[in-house]
Amino acid sequence: MPEGSPQKWPFVPTCLNDVLDIDRLAIIEAGSYERLGRPITILDFDPETGNFTHRIESKNEKQRYAEFCAFFRDETHVKGGDIACKNWDIHQAKVSLAEFNKNGNPFRLFSCHMGMTDMTYVIHLGEKPLAVVFSGQYGPEKLDGVTESLRKIVNNGRHGEISMGQAEMDYLNMLAGKTAPIPENARERLKEEASYIQQIVEAEFERRKWRQEREFLDEVRDAANMPKEINLEQLRQKIQAVVSMVRDYCHCEYALFFAGAKENDTVLIPFAQAGLPASVADRLPHFNWSKAKLPLENFILDQPKFSGEFQQSLKNGLRGGERDRFSQATCMIPTAMGDRYRSVLVLGPFAEPVQIEAEKQFLIEIARIIGVFARTGFEVLYLEQERRRWKNTAALLTHEYKTALTTITTPIGMARNMIQKGGTYEAERADEYLRQAEDRSLLLGRITSGTLEGIVVEVEPEDLEIEKYPLSALVENCASGFMELARTKSLELIIDSSIGLLPHANLDVPRITIALANLIENAIKYSFSKSRIIIRSRLNIASGMNLASAIIEVDNLGFEIHEEDRHRIFEEGERGVGTARIRRIPGSGYGLWEARSIVEAHGGEIHVNFHPTAIRTHEGRASRVVFSVEIPLKRRKT
Repeated sequence: MPEGSPQKWPFVPTCLNDVLDIDRLAIIEAGSYERLGRPITILDFDPETGNFTHRIESKNEKQRYAEFCAFFRDETHVKGGDIACKNWDIHQAKVSLAEFNKNGNPFRLFSCHMGMTDMTYVIHLGEKPLAVVFSGQYGPEKLDGVTESLRKIVNNGRHGEISMGQAEMDYLNMLAGKTAPIPENARERLKEEASYIQQIVEAEFERRKWRQEREFLDEVRDAANMPKEINLEQLRQKIQAVVSMVRDYCHCEYALFFAGAKENDTVLIPFAQAGLPASVADRLPHFNWSKAKLPLENFILDQPKFSGEFQQSLKNGLRGGERDRFSQATCMIPTAMGDRYRSVLVLGPFAEPVQIEAEKQFLIEIARIIGVFARTGFEVLYLEQERRRWKNTAALLTHEYKTALTTITTPIGMARNMIQKGGTYEAERADEYLRQAEDRSLLLGRITSGTLEGIVVEVEPEDLEIEKYPLSALVENCASGFMELARTKSLELIIDSSIGLLPHANLDVPRITIALANLIENAIKYSFSKSRIIIRSRLNIASGMNLASAIIEVDNLGFEIHEEDRHRIFEEGERGVGTARIRRIPGSGYGLWEARSIVEAHGGEIHVNFHPTAIRTHEGRASRVVFSVEIPLKRRKT
């Protein structure tokens, strides 16, 4: 990975020269010679040829081979000797590498082809070998091996490419006898030098790796900058562009980003992807944080499921269409902002082998940048929606207050005039005026004391902000928000597995969420204690295999709804229980009306059916009440 080399990830050097250039290695090699008092040679691996053909020769003029080796490798004395020694070194480098891969021991002691004693030490990063360091040229304890090798060379019985005369052979035999034997601490000294080289290599590798990764992370941050104004589609496009950058940089088949669009979402929608065919992109699964067994609170970003556990988490968390395609993804990185917003980045198979544990901090940082940007965008959009909502609410309250105030003060004034005139007729009229004022006062109190969710207006189709969104995620997120409320009322809220099969639909996400929430809240209010509320779905096929609409049902055990009330309960201010029960169960009568208004604005329908049962409790005879919402998957043209 020399300076100026093109960016490449993962940064896994295949040879020493990927980290340190030849000139620097030669200088390091010369320093080792000064400390060892023996020459060293580095054979660097050549990934193109698959061989140790990159030989680093020292630049130190004082460095010399042992006299025996220097004479033998001098072409003027021994023809072919130098080539034979280099070939032998390459062969021994391969043997040393094989031994290292087999038992993990980087040191090896052996005799060279001429009988001299040599050593090798494998330079490595982690478990990956990069090069082999040679040192030695020590004399053997007995010269028999050297003498025999020289005799065979002269007689062409060994290394036929080498030739020399008898005089040269006698001189080499004499030099071999003078060569010092290997000292006892030779192994430790070579290990010390190799460790020194490794420290330099590791430090330089980490420096360059860090620099290039920082440069890419800065590019991701620049691409994910938040403009002054943004809508949901623009936010999606920006995240899509960033996810594409990550996929290209990491050389993975695909990248898929799931995010919770609202605070405390546990079902995350597939918000952006890169590398997936269109046929798959239209049927992406969603990710269920809870079913993946990821903690809802105190999630620690630095301990994501990078080990084998993440495969099980991914398998458990994926829900909906095409889930099997992603169950074997290479890497899943969950992130969270506090305990409120959650996201998951999934990376498909990498083009090259990647040690995930070694790269996890870099991958975490990528996921964190994308997650923070997405969650900031969602928060900005939410705040803008709230700003508009408060503005509209203030206008509505002001209007209702002024309207109601006029209708209160006018009859009170008329009543006063009637009382001043006296008489039975005037008293009756005064009483009527006061009743009108009382009705208006109660209306004003209901408006001003109601929650923002209770103040609703008729929704028209042109009011909707349509986007394509996975219905499965919307329903699960909405229902999950009522789990705790149901438990406090001794109810069991069940999300049927059919919900996970719901496809995408074109709809106004906040409004459909409100409509569904009103139905679930209504079921919790009116359900008999210790009963179940089941939320399920089915698909309506228009023709052939084309899906026209999705039907979502909220099924609970509660009070009977009379035939004449089944349409009336969807009208403004109406409730479907008797007067005595209304006093016991809080409600405004606006929830079902609001749900109907929202569903019909989408071109859908809302219905209620009930089925008597034989179940009797202290609350009375139970009926199975089923509210159903039919939502077109594609917006119908008007």
